Amino acid sequence: VQGDTVIPWTFFDYDSLLLRLEDGHAAQPGKAPEPPAFVRCELPDAVPYTLSEPNVLVLDQAEFALDDAPWQPREEILRLDNICRAAMGWPERGGHVVQPWVLEKETVTHRIRLRFTIDSTITVDAPQLALEDAEKAQLRLDGAPVANAVTGWYVDKDIKTVALPALTPGVHQLEISLPFGKTTHTEWCYLLGDFGVSCAGACCKLIPLPEKLAFGDLCGQGLPFYGGNVVYHLPVETGSRLRLTVSRYRGALLGVALDGKDAGRIICPPYALTAAVTPGSHTVDLTFFGNRYNAFGPLHLTDTRASWHGPGAWRSDGCGWSYEYVLRPLGLLAAPVPETDA
Repeated sequence: VQGDTVIPWTFFDYDSLLLRLEDGHAAQPGKAPEPPAFVRCELPDAVPYTLSEPNVLVLDQAEFALDDAPWQPREEILRLDNICRAAMGWPERGGHVVQPWVLEKETVTHRIRLRFTIDSTITVDAPQLALEDAEKAQLRLDGAPVANAVTGWYVDKDIKTVALPALTPGVHQLEISLPFGKTTHTEWCYLLGDFGVSCAGACCKLIPLPEKLAFGDLCGQGLPFYGGNVVYHLPVETGSRLRLTVSRYRGALLGVALDGKDAGRIICPPYALTAAVTPGSHTVDLTFFGNRYNAFGPLHLTDTRASWHGPGAWRSDGCGWSYEYVLRPLGLLAAPVPETDA
């Protein structure tokens, strides 16, 4: 137009475009081609799903005692560790201390005892306990000894798993006794198994896993601490093309499989993927890749706007601390939009 060069292009976040312009004839005015028409495919409100690993209950608050001293009221693990260190006249743990391998080796003669309360509304077969230094732990469930034979690991090879007896409906007491010294580390533990978790404030219960998942935060659907992958199984009816848009999710990325065959990834705006298909019924397996924040992050830090987490984020205090869990939304927070050619 009047000597100007006009290049229509739509940019999304993270996009870039490199153009090479050469002398040539001006484009003849004309109508731009119409984009292909798509119509929306209907999805049910909830769909079948598959978890890539067992669900998890974070065990981060326990009654505690040093050696044979009386039990103390429930406290968060890192905090009770410092309480016990103060009782021994030792420095607190924190980001300002040196790494333990810098210190001289010590002979550890004390033990710290932790007593977790597990409230279950269901029978849980073959649960597992994940903890550091499992081979040094002494375990008891409802007063009965439990062997600490290592069966595997959870997320990190230093967080080993131990088989526990089945849990029946009711309240259970899990006791863990660990060596306690200047260079030891008392850390959160994790209960793994085929169960859901109801989390309200600082209170958690084991409940059944949902039969299907709705499109919304996983935290309110029995998976508040889950950090593995979730495969949503979406039934669709299509023509010869399928466009899938997933514009609102909280996780790492999405994988798409069509009738069991990999169709690509969704990670950048416009968060859409288009594929050629045969007309008819299909199953889209939409794999949500999770993250570990709600299992290993600073779950008691009230500052949800914190952009950087150092050691102090797990040891906040005052109005920056809450015994109630501060979880981050996770999963497909809105329904995917499958569309097909009309």
